[in-house]
Amino acid sequence: MLGDPEVKRVLAIDDDLTTLTMISLACRAMQANVRLETASTVERANWLCRQNRYDLILLDHQLGTMTGIEWIDGIRQVLRPSTGVVVFSGELQPADLREYHRRGVLQIISKRSLTLGMMSSTLQKALELSCV
Repeated sequence: MLGDPEVKRVLAIDDDLTTLTMISLACRAMQANVRLETASTVERANWLCRQNRYDLILLDHQLGTMTGIEWIDGIRQVLRPSTGVVVFSGELQPADLREYHRRGVLQIISKRSLTLGMMSSTLQKALELSCV
């Protein structure tokens, strides 16, 4: 499975277990070759990124004591240039949006309006964009 180029590797990073569950359900609903791993802490996410190569990272904006922007800046040298990032947030300031766009984030989604259908379509679209 690890060597299969058709399997898309996805890492979801969020301390909200509801969001992680929704991401897991969306991956299953896609019925695609997606290998999902989750991290509820920055430390676990960093360890996973050093051990594995991901096609897509689904990232919460507020990661305990740091933001997703800070996390991206700290881990970017470990990630493949083709690794796509989608950010989920309850609330972002305009400056945060600009910073994410500067870092090449594929999409920013509000958690407030997030549904399972939206999660599935976002995941599918992001995988297509990041795996070109």
